[in-house]
Amino acid sequence: MACEVAVLVIHGMGNQPADFAAATEARLRQEVERSGADSARLCFQSVHWAPVIARGEDELWTRLELGQLRWGDLRRFVVHALGDAIAYRRTEQGAPREIYAEVHRLIHKSLQELRHSLRDADGPLVVIAHSLGSHMMSNFIWDAQHDRGYPEGPAFEDWSDFERMRTLTSFITFGCNIPLFTLAYLQKGDVTAIQFPPDSLDPSLKSVARWLNFYDSDDVLGYPLKHLSDSYQDAVTEDIKINAGGLFGFWNPLSHTGYWSDADFIRPVAHVLVDVLKAA
Repeated sequence: MACEVAVLVIHGMGNQPADFAAATEARLRQEVERSGADSARLCFQSVHWAPVIARGEDELWTRLELGQLRWGDLRRFVVHALGDAIAYRRTEQGAPREIYAEVHRLIHKSLQELRHSLRDADGPLVVIAHSLGSHMMSNFIWDAQHDRGYPEGPAFEDWSDFERMRTLTSFITFGCNIPLFTLAYLQKGDVTAIQFPPDSLDPSLKSVARWLNFYDSDDVLGYPLKHLSDSYQDAVTEDIKINAGGLFGFWNPLSHTGYWSDADFIRPVAHVLVDVLKAA
């Protein structure tokens, strides 16, 4: 059965499994049903970009024999977490690998698959993005809003409104580290957010459009967004402070991975999905 609202989920830094979003999707569907809405009207699609970068990180680990150095678990975290952010950056034209483009190709492919599942091919889109995935999606949306695709991809003029993010109705970011990537621009004062909601969004959807950003004070990789600049103040609906994670994680940096199953995250996100379903 074709669905009415598309939900794109993208993970953050680290070597994540392919089914990283399965448990979160199940919890969200359960909460949507509890609110009296039909979760079958939602279709979910994950963007699993970890393998794109993990190959190089594993090669680095082996080549330098990093497993023989001290603090092996922490060092592996640094390689896979900070390495993701470093590898993803734009490189000079003609570089051997443009990982930025490879990641965006995966995002675009996932959007195309989602679009085929929709009853209305250009129906409403909700994006749920964790950690570095928030930065990746912000870049993808920015490029699409500025008529840019990615190298060796389909001609941008052939992209649908859905692929161009013109139907983006809600943007959920959590453990978001976008602020760290704005450091080069802060002194110039030109830190500019994506346009949200898009001008092209149907008025009924625009009335429920939300950019919610969840963060935990103990999460050293997650940050509030609204006070980055005037444009972020306008675009971000709300920064929501929560205690993410269970007994062993909510009070320390492990909270960065705790959002996915935390009720303080699941419930408000489910409410967003219910509002979009009502407006669809």
